[in-house]
Amino acid sequence: KPYHFVMETMLNTRSTSQEIVRLFTDHFNQLAKGEVGRVCGSTIQIEKPIDKELRKEVESFLNSAVRALKQGVQEVTKVLGIKIDFLFKQQSTFENEVKLLEKDDPLLAAYLIETRKWSERLINSRNAIEHDGRVLPKMRYFEVSGMIRADEPEILGQKVSDFVKFIMDRLICFVEEVTAHCLKARM
Repeated sequence: KPYHFVMETMLNTRSTSQEIVRLFTDHFNQLAKGEVGRVCGSTIQIEKPIDKELRKEVESFLNSAVRALKQGVQEVTKVLGIKIDFLFKQQSTFENEVKLLEKDDPLLAAYLIETRKWSERLINSRNAIEHDGRVLPKMRYFEVSGMIRADEPEILGQKVSDFVKFIMDRLICFVEEVTAHCLKARM
């Protein structure tokens, strides 16, 4: 059952990440063709903004990615006899627990140290939106030689599409590698 949960959550997370990339691709293509906006003097009018839908998809992505990372993988590893819940605790607790793990499983300990670097970015981004009330910034539009161009909003200084692709890649690797490691240790 835990593995089913993590797989279903991962599929939802991947689907949402693909939708975010599609939103940007379609919007940028429509802007280039002049289908969704126009320049009127010094004013840019966007007739089909994507901000609302993008915010919804980014929130959904962050929530499902964190759910897969924290809840899903923890349950799978617990069933396989390895606890990694300290990965998501305060820094001092993490450091103490990872030192203990290094004695029995130095490879997993090293992997979790590296995982903490990107997973903290994901969790903090999700918490900022979910708990702190931050919202994803709106798209920024500008005119270049009569054409409307746009900049993607950013998460932690990274374009949303790049952030989503990076996190998705890391998350997929994490689920696969930790599950395989735990299965191997169990055998």
